[in-house]
Amino acid sequence: QQFSFLPAYLTVDVALFYNTELVGIIHAASARGFLVGVAQRDACAERLEAAGVNVFREFGTLEETVRGAVTGEVLVFCGQTHQTAYLLARANAQQRFRRTAPIYSAGVHRAVRHDDMATLALVRDGMARISAGERRAVEQRWLGAPVAAGPDSFLHTHDIFIVAVAATAILVLLLGWWVLGQVVK
Repeated sequence: QQFSFLPAYLTVDVALFYNTELVGIIHAASARGFLVGVAQRDACAERLEAAGVNVFREFGTLEETVRGAVTGEVLVFCGQTHQTAYLLARANAQQRFRRTAPIYSAGVHRAVRHDDMATLALVRDGMARISAGERRAVEQRWLGAPVAAGPDSFLHTHDIFIVAVAATAILVLLLGWWVLGQVVK
């Protein structure tokens, strides 16, 4: 073993991404018969093989895998959901791909050279000194904050605007009706 690992500090979902021209890819086994792009030394190929998928195109990194999908080398590929979404957006190709539900989740670990216990202790102790508030601030900076206050905040704001316009229109109609009644008398 080349590395020593600290316990996982983050769990990430891994899914299959596929070209929007394809249909029926809903889980790992449904990718049988397709050439599936995977990153080198990624556990995804092992998971897919267990589901009966056995035709792979191996790329050096996830970034190269996404590039291969964008250029059409593969129509289906495996990737960590957040990182893949970022890479597809950066390539302006997010509308050309869909994804399955996660096919598995994996822990993200900090690692040092296997024989470097001093660095392992330094990293472990340094990470332990970070408070929960500081950790949330770092996560928010790197993972981002929600775009809106809540899942329906745009719709909620939009609905309030529509109700306000409708109420104003009704008041104008009622006022016009009252004025017309006064004129007729």
